[in-house]
Amino acid sequence: MQREKRITRWLALLLGICMAFACLAFAGCENRSPEGNGSEQETPLPPDGEQEEQTPTPPVLTKYVQQTEIPTLEITAADPIASKYDYVPATYAMTSESGAYDMAAATGEIRLRGNYTRTLTKKPYRVKFASKQSPLGMPKAKSWYLLNEATDFSLLRNYLGYTYADELLDYSLRARYVHVKVNGEYRGIYLLTDKRGEDKNRVPVTLTDGVDTGWIVEMDNRAIGGDDPVNTTAYEYCAAEGIVFGQNAFYCNLPRDGGQQAFVISEPDPVTPEQFRAISEHVQTAITSLGGQAFGNYFDVDSMARYFMVEELWHNTDVGSVYLYRENGVDKVKFGPVWDLDLTCGISKITENGAANTYNEWYYGDINALLKPCWRSSAFRDALKKNWNQTYAVQTADLLKGIDETIAFLAPRVQQNFVRWPGIESGMVSSDEDGTHLEVPFFMADSYVRLRTWEKHAAAVKDFLTKRVGWMHTQINAF
Repeated sequence: MQREKRITRWLALLLGICMAFACLAFAGCENRSPEGNGSEQETPLPPDGEQEEQTPTPPVLTKYVQQTEIPTLEITAADPIASKYDYVPATYAMTSESGAYDMAAATGEIRLRGNYTRTLTKKPYRVKFASKQSPLGMPKAKSWYLLNEATDFSLLRNYLGYTYADELLDYSLRARYVHVKVNGEYRGIYLLTDKRGEDKNRVPVTLTDGVDTGWIVEMDNRAIGGDDPVNTTAYEYCAAEGIVFGQNAFYCNLPRDGGQQAFVISEPDPVTPEQFRAISEHVQTAITSLGGQAFGNYFDVDSMARYFMVEELWHNTDVGSVYLYRENGVDKVKFGPVWDLDLTCGISKITENGAANTYNEWYYGDINALLKPCWRSSAFRDALKKNWNQTYAVQTADLLKGIDETIAFLAPRVQQNFVRWPGIESGMVSSDEDGTHLEVPFFMADSYVRLRTWEKHAAAVKDFLTKRVGWMHTQINAF
């Protein structure tokens, strides 16, 4: 009997302990957050039933992530910004949540820029400050570009390309992401870049008053035929751009079926008749040398090889504009800076010579009129192999890591842009003044149009560049 009573008391005690633990566990479940942290209260939903937007964690600055947030550049223009050639007065101010990228109000001017991109509703702009400014810590200057990135739904191609080229070339455009408002209207995420041109922090040419001056020249296929009024489009383009053949523009005959190409002197501006004659004669002699084995006497072959590395790696289908420069009257001609990398990495269905626009084919060297005559020569390929292998390990590791870092930086910050410009779901862009007409650009490949989301577009850029790096590495080392 005593033994049964003792057992009964022990059972009662155990039952009490179990009930106590059960109460504690129930209380813990009530206070437990959805992530399983029992020390936090569950965050209530906002009244409309939607989750509040989370503030992105500030990223760690790296070679490819060069800002911790996307500030807002507010532009107030006195008149409609309607012309590529006529500036209108404007004031600028930049604000950021942390205050790290704030820029006090500055005066200046603004106009449109670009060719096809200028026809879209999300306009690209040319910014000119009245005095030198240093937005987002970039070197001070008056002139800047705002690239609209309207047809590159990933927002990555230009940015990654300019950053990759930065340590390969003497100069590459600096670029930062900004939100843009014009007269209070949100216009989306833009890429703020410095302007190609001579400056102590830009293309390193030394300008003088004599014929030994440094210079910057653009091969510009839009100008071909612009000296003849019969060629209406080219003639109007040259007239509007201030391009005058015989004064700041000239033709060169390229070897090996390269045809006749137009070259425009960007710097010095204005150019004297004596300078024009010296520059045009030197460029023609250098261009002619591309058809033989002596082009290294006129061109910096390492510069050519590194320029090629960027353009070919990105598989750039836009080959009509190339910049050349000569630092002074005794230096060899160099290639660069790289420019217009938005039609790259599989975005375009418009290719030449039957190219498929895939990661595993040579393209830029076979299409570009300047490089086509020489890129398959042993002298060029030796320089390419040397420069590729000198930079491959570090630059490739930086690029592949940088793609992930840039995607992670943009991921929580792009939604506002695609709310403003929703055509990504159908692969369309807005191309009228009020933004109601959507169309698929004439150059977009079907595979690109079908991606539908920013995440898939970003992943496609990563996939293309990752595969192409590997393919080019194998091909170059098989030369």
